[in-house]
This record gives sequence, structure tokens and C-alpha cells, in this order.
Amino acid sequence: MAWQLILVMIMFVVFYIAYFIFVFYFLFNNSKKKKTYEKFYNILNTIYLTKMDIDQSIEVLKINYNQLTIDISCLCNYKLIELLNYCIYCIDSKTFYKLKIPKKTTIEEINELRKFILEILNRINKEDPFSLLSSKEASLLKNISLAFDTNNSKIGKNNLKELSSELLLKENLIGKEQRKTRLATILTIIGIFLTIIFGIVSLIK
Repeated sequence: MAWQLILVMIMFVVFYIAYFIFVFYFLFNNSKKKKTYEKFYNILNTIYLTKMDIDQSIEVLKINYNQLTIDISCLCNYKLIELLNYCIYCIDSKTFYKLKIPKKTTIEEINELRKFILEILNRINKEDPFSLLSSKEASLLKNISLAFDTNNSKIGKNNLKELSSELLLKENLIGKEQRKTRLATILTIIGIFLTIIFGIVSLIK
């Protein structure tokens, strides 16, 4: 009975440590994301308040975005257009707290800022319709578009094959991330289960 209890305790400690590491990592990443969104919103709002023309605003925004990617490493995972879309989402869903928009900000001010963000998005999308994609995917799609325009089927077919390989690679990466998420969920469940078992064993003892 003693060795069984020791074994259960060891398993409990191992999985409990793994569980807390996962929780800490999850909370830490969430905290970094929140700070990223807040900083980006502050930059965006500052640029809006300067009342520059749209071209100057985009230029200054890109400079600040590039600096943010240096200051906050996790920002490298987010494209400029994704952050702009997120700001629109927070405004439209009225989840202003996610961007830490001051409570004293009026609806009219928020709506004006929304118009400003949409104007930037429209300009970026017009200049680069593939801006949400990775640089390689965007390049391949531009080449395919060019191939259609010039009736060059050979280049079009080659780029389509490359694009297919890229999409397959991305699908595999998404699958790996999903498996990691499932593993994390399983570890959480096991951690809770072992906590209950350990409690029962302690009561029996």
C-alpha cells in the first residue's frame, strides 16, 4: 500500500507541475497579447488625433508597427492589417476594455476612429489585396495573377503547384497546433483527476 501511495503521489506531483506550467504559459501569452493590442491601439489613436492625411497616417503607422515588432517579440506573429481588423472587431462588438479605450471616450469619437481605421484598411487592401497572407503565398498569388494577365500558362501552373505545397504545409502546421491544444486539454483533465484521487487517498489514509 505504501509504494502505491508513493507512486500516486509522484504521478500527482509530475502532472500537477505540468498543469501549472501550461496554465502559466497560457496566462503569460494572453497577457502579452493584451499589452500588444493596447499599445497598438494607443499608437493608432495618437496618429488619428494628429489629423494627418491618410497617406502620412499609414506611413507613420507602419514606422510605429515596425518598432513595436522589435519591442514586443510576439507581435511578429501579427500582421498590421490583422491588428487593424482586431480594433474594428473590438469597436463593433463594444468590447472596448480589450483595447483599454478610456470610459470617458464618447460614441461619436469611437465612430470617428472606426472610420479612420476602415479608411486605412481600404487603402492597404487596395495597394496589396494579399496583405493578410504570408509573403510567399502573396508572391505566388501575384505571380498567378500576372500569369493570367499575360496568358502564360506555364508560369501559372508552376506557381499553382508551389501554392498547393505551401497550403499543405500550413495545413500540417495547423494540425500540429491542434494536437498540442488537445494534449494540453488532456493534461489539464488528468491534473484535475489526479487531484481528486490524491484527495481521496489522503482521506483513506
